[in-house]
This record gives sequence, structure tokens and C-alpha cells, in this order.
Amino acid sequence: NPFNAGVMLPFHLPREGRVELAVFDLTGQRVATVTDALFPAGHHAVQWFGRNDSGLPAASGVYLVQLRFGSDVSSSKALLLR
Repeated sequence: NPFNAGVMLPFHLPREGRVELAVFDLTGQRVATVTDALFPAGHHAVQWFGRNDSGLPAASGVYLVQLRFGSDVSSSKALLLR
């Protein structure tokens, strides 16, 4: 799933709850917090524009996208190409 300008990060919630969606580099350093908010049950998608929390462009490479919802944690990979 390589992307350049931005990537949509879809997720489904079985019930309302707080979602933290964060991006990490392969060394485990947090690059960006995409969202940390309360969402209703259902399908959602947020977009990461390939920038770190300071607003600077992230370097090309593989990133881990981690979703936390209650005690559930899931992750996926994203490839950013500049």
C-alpha cells in the first residue's frame, strides 16, 4: 500500500469508544498521532498526510500504524514514498 500525499486509515468499531491511531517508525519511535478521540460505533476512516507531529514531512520508508481501542490493539504497515 505505498502512498505519497496521504493514506486513508479505515477502521470499524463495535461500540462507541476512544480511539488512538498512531504512526511509528521501525525503531519504535512515535512519528505522529493521527487521532486520539471518541468515535461512535461503526465504520470510520482518518487520513495521515505523511507528516510528523511537528508538521514536518516524514521520510520515505515503512511505518507501523497502531490502532488502540479499549484493551484492543491492532497494527498494520504503510509504505511512504516521497
